[in-house]
Amino acid sequence: MNQRTARIMKRFIESQVRENSADFNPNLNALFSLEEVLVPLTRAQRNLTRSFTLLARMKTPQITPDGMIGGRGFALSLKDTKDIISATIDNVAQVIDAIDDEVSNNPVWKRLKEQHEEESKEELSEETEEKLNDYAEDKLNEQVEDYESELSLDDLREIEETGRIPEKTPEQLSREIDQIRRTEFEEENHFTP
Repeated sequence: MNQRTARIMKRFIESQVRENSADFNPNLNALFSLEEVLVPLTRAQRNLTRSFTLLARMKTPQITPDGMIGGRGFALSLKDTKDIISATIDNVAQVIDAIDDEVSNNPVWKRLKEQHEEESKEELSEETEEKLNDYAEDKLNEQVEDYESELSLDDLREIEETGRIPEKTPEQLSREIDQIRRTEFEEENHFTP
C-alpha cells in the first residue's frame, strides 16, 4: 500500500466518530446529489472488478514476453498492474461505503428523507385526487355527449321544452342506436339503397 492510500485510510478511520453540528442546515438537493454519486461509483467498482477478473484469468506469456506492460517511459509489471487495480477496487468500495453510510445512517439525512417522503405522499395524493376527479368528469362529459348524439331531434326538442330527459325503454334506445349506426355506416361507405 502506498503512502497516499495509507493517509486516506488513516483519515477514514479517524473520521469514524463524529458529531453533527447543531447549526447544520441539511439541504435535500445535497442528499440527492450524494445518492447520485453512488450510481457511477458502483458502476466503476463493477467495471474495475470485471477488468481485474479478466486480467487475472490471462497468463502473463499470453500478454507479454517480458512480464511488463506499457510503453516508452511508463512500464509496469503485470503483477503490479493487478495490485493497483485491486487497491483501486478497495478504495472505491470504501468511498461507496462511506457515502452510503452517510446517506442511510445519518439521523439528519434520515429526518430530511422522512419529511420529504411525507410531503411527496401528500402532494401525490392531492395530484391523484385531482386527476381522478378530472378523469371522472371527462368520462361523464363523454357519456353525456354520447347520449346526446344518440337522441333524435324530437327528443332534443322535448328536452329543451320540458327540461327533462324523455323516458325510453331499452328496446327503443337500442333501435334508435342501431338506426343511427346504420345511417353513419351508409354515409361513410356512400351506400344508397
